[in-house]
Amino acid sequence: MIPDGLRWQVLERDEWHCRYCGRAVILQWHGAPPLLAATIDHVIPRSGGGKTCPENLVTCCRACNQEKGSAIPTPGLVSAIRRESRWLMTQAPKKLGVLA
Repeated sequence: MIPDGLRWQVLERDEWHCRYCGRAVILQWHGAPPLLAATIDHVIPRSGGGKTCPENLVTCCRACNQEKGSAIPTPGLVSAIRRESRWLMTQAPKKLGVLA
């Protein structure tokens, strides 16, 4: 289970776009809570030893999540996602509410 606060941090960090295909994941936003077509995906699945931490979580559209399933992406993609995730989490911590 991914805590709600961490889920929102990942969505904000990824700017509401699927990290695999680049599609926007907000379907509706009119002053009400957003209607999402997204999941938060473990890049390395928990079943494969992946942790629930920002570096291993990405915003993912439902189509990509279904296609990926519990597969582990190529090592190059995993490294790129983790590097970018760490960079984003350190560049915008106040915006994301991660650090005081």
